[in-house]
Amino acid sequence: MKIGFGATYEENEEEVYVFKSFVVCPSCSDEFSNYNIPNDENITTLCSCENLEIGFLNSSDGKAARIGGVPGFITVRYKKEYPKFVDKDI
Repeated sequence: MKIGFGATYEENEEEVYVFKSFVVCPSCSDEFSNYNIPNDENITTLCSCENLEIGFLNSSDGKAARIGGVPGFITVRYKKEYPKFVDKDI
């Protein structure tokens, strides 16, 4: 493999987004990232103990939080214990 301006690459590398930010339920320790959160306003996800309800809210202006992302916002509701927001260094 050559490196530099004259290099030709035989393989096309695919860019992979690694999720680092998580919403964690303090009761059951279930973790949620963008990967397991629905992108539809009519669908919600509950943690195992049903303390957290994770959902999605469409953006009114159609803009995404990050380039290439889905336009909208993640919603987090809790019943008893406030969720933890954790950044993991993967």
